[in-house]
Amino acid sequence: MRIGIEVQRLFRPHKHGIEVFALEFIKALQNLDKSNEYFIFVKKDTDKSCLSETENFKIIEFGALSFGDWEQYHLPKKCKEYKIELLHLTGNTAPLKYSKPYIQTVHDIIYLDKIDFGGTAYQNFGNLYRRFVVPRTARKARKVATVSNFEKDRILKAFQLSPDKISTIYNGINQSYRIKYSEEEIQELKVKYKLPEKFILFLGNTAPRKNAQNSLQAFASFYNSSDKTTKLVTPALNVDTIQAYLKTSENSCENEAFVCPGFIDKEDLPKIYQAATFLLFPSLSEGFGLPIIEAMAMGCPVITSNTTSMPEIASDAAIIVNPHKAEQITQQIQTLINNETLRQELSQKGLERSQIFSWEYTAKSYLDLYKSAL
Repeated sequence: MRIGIEVQRLFRPHKHGIEVFALEFIKALQNLDKSNEYFIFVKKDTDKSCLSETENFKIIEFGALSFGDWEQYHLPKKCKEYKIELLHLTGNTAPLKYSKPYIQTVHDIIYLDKIDFGGTAYQNFGNLYRRFVVPRTARKARKVATVSNFEKDRILKAFQLSPDKISTIYNGINQSYRIKYSEEEIQELKVKYKLPEKFILFLGNTAPRKNAQNSLQAFASFYNSSDKTTKLVTPALNVDTIQAYLKTSENSCENEAFVCPGFIDKEDLPKIYQAATFLLFPSLSEGFGLPIIEAMAMGCPVITSNTTSMPEIASDAAIIVNPHKAEQITQQIQTLINNETLRQELSQKGLERSQIFSWEYTAKSYLDLYKSAL
């Protein structure tokens, strides 16, 4: 079988959740399947070393004027050129006029709920593009996969799909998240990114659903009433952005409370989870919430939300809060900071919970889906 796998932005240096998912599942698939022929379609970019070709996995790299041009025009032409029998679209969207069999991974349909244009222009355009494309292409797909039962139910209702057309396939965890790093390695990490000795990790960005507003307000309330030894590390936010959020909430907090190291190299992410006192992840909406299980695998306690897929993924191994109530988030931050026994209990529960998520499982599940699709 000649299988095409689309991962348009795989080679971009700063990978987001979709690219991380695709990269890890493809690596696992390379180890699992030595018989089918695979063609990985990617857009030209700089991080070409992240994935290597093998005997039956060939990387097809090509450029385009825009995201839509690459997907809607050039990708179908390449599929025809390489005689693709089954195409797997890994990033939610698909070519509207593609007529051959394809599988579509729809990570979430959050963009169907509401577009408030509170994000960047790029985020807003992406939401509008997905809103137009995904409902149309998902109905034409041979099979649809998503990352949680919560999202599966939403997609079924939104697109009126047959239940046997859609499958839940959980994301996995890279083996680098199964390693216990030495104290020396953790100290080197802190020096590299100028991290404080004690810190809470917040990975949210300016996208409204990441809930930076309530998260920062909650931390500021905690910090102002604490001994000020625990900082908030925010790789995706800078101090000016943080202060703009706090000004909106009329909740002030000194700049010294926040550490903004910028982008964290992927090889350092497991270490930063291990170094953190806990992960603060009260997102408003997630199709899966990969940082939850990444943190758990590294023994890092987690505070997350009682909304969308997060209770399903976290189970009883995290503190669950209402993400709309900043005062409740503050209360749980204080509880977890002051209760070392609870942190240890959550750390152990998280380690156990994370064991059920593996990229080997993800790859095997997709291979089974490829077979059933044809």
